Parts: sequence; C-alpha cells; structure tokens
Amino acid sequence: LPTLRKLLDSYPEFKANEKTEDTAASIEKAVHEMRDVFRKQRDKIVEDRELDISTDIAALESMLSGDRLHSFTAEAAPETTNEKNH
Repeated sequence: LPTLRKLLDSYPEFKANEKTEDTAASIEKAVHEMRDVFRKQRDKIVEDRELDISTDIAALESMLSGDRLHSFTAEAAPETTNEKNH
C-alpha cells in the first residue's frame, strides 16, 4: 500500500507535464490493476465468510434436528401447554 500511495501522490505531477505523460499513463494502468486486485480480494473474503456462515447454519440445523427442536411449531404449543396443566 505505501507504493500505491506514492503512485497516487505523484500522479498529478506527472500528468501535468507533457514530457512525463507516459509515466502518468503507467501510473493509471498500475492503479487500475490494483483496483482489480482489491476487488478480487474483497470477493474472496466475502466468499470465505459466506462459506463460514453456511457451515454454521448447517451445524445449527444439525444440532436442532438432533434435539428435535426444529420441528416445534405453533400447533404443538397448545399440546405442551395442556400437558403442563394436567
């Protein structure tokens, strides 16, 4: 990131001078490439988080299924209430 910062800080100087337009163009290219790299990295991070969350959900569903808690519905609630009253 320090190198990218240096390029960005230097860009206006090179862009303003006709003799250094090639350098300015090279900086533009490098910045665009870095943008693409950052986007790919961001996408990878999101994919990793999504997989992590999906795994957590699957584990939770498995635990609930094993405890038979996932099938608790509003229809079953009155039976449970009636059992407590008897």
